[in-house]
Amino acid sequence: MKKTQLYGRLLSALLLLLGWSSAAWAQVTVSPSYFTDSTPITLTFDATQGSAGLANYTGDVYIWTGVITDKSTNDTNWRFVVGNSYSTPIAAEKMTPVQGSPHKYTISFTPRTYYPGFASSGEVLKKLAMVFRAAGGSPEGKGPGGADILIGAGVQVAFTSPAAPNTQVAAGTSLLVAGTATAPSTLTLTLNGTQVAQQTNTTTFSTNVTISQQGINTLVLTAFDGTTTASATTTVIVAPPVTTAPLPAGAKADGITYINGGTSAILSLTARTKTLCTW
Repeated sequence: MKKTQLYGRLLSALLLLLGWSSAAWAQVTVSPSYFTDSTPITLTFDATQGSAGLANYTGDVYIWTGVITDKSTNDTNWRFVVGNSYSTPIAAEKMTPVQGSPHKYTISFTPRTYYPGFASSGEVLKKLAMVFRAAGGSPEGKGPGGADILIGAGVQVAFTSPAAPNTQVAAGTSLLVAGTATAPSTLTLTLNGTQVAQQTNTTTFSTNVTISQQGINTLVLTAFDGTTTASATTTVIVAPPVTTAPLPAGAKADGITYINGGTSAILSLTARTKTLCTW
């Protein structure tokens, strides 16, 4: 197959951008994975992940944490923060080193009683917000790029198929779409804003969806456990039809041909096993 255009540059950049949007906070895990404000939980922090600012630190590590509630204006509007000073932590913020697992630390608490004033506030827990730091406030352990670490409360949901975002398929493909929830829920799937399937009282979801629309197709899987709602989003891309055309006069069969005084170029490659250029 011969290509005479640098087709796909914009698509490639878009894929990269969308791919970053699915980043997760691998440096903190919570047990149990399904929790509410009244559930005793244990957080485990891996100092080598995320910003890794505490990866080589050997002193005491402290959490700095608050909650995102239904009254928070956004995910940076922490409420009911534990402690009064970032640079002077209190005993309730101290993490416990995990024996035999260097760079890992744990802390256990029940959200309703751990966050001061939260129990009597009547506010609804949406997320736990946190970062980690040494006693003086530095060094710090945060999310990638120095972001806050957020952990959703209540039911959580994720896609298991497609295995990765930005999957490319041909128009008319019947695609297996599957997902899981952390508690029995009503699981609803939409494609480009239109509901295409719903399954009730289950932690697993599976259906086949026909992908026909050219361009970016958005799949959203929503879980509702009777109290809380969560959603996951992924994308499937149907590439436009391939245009077959003769090489412009004077263009090389393979390689770069500079034109217009070197201000423009034609790139032509032979790729006999390819049917589509996606770079």
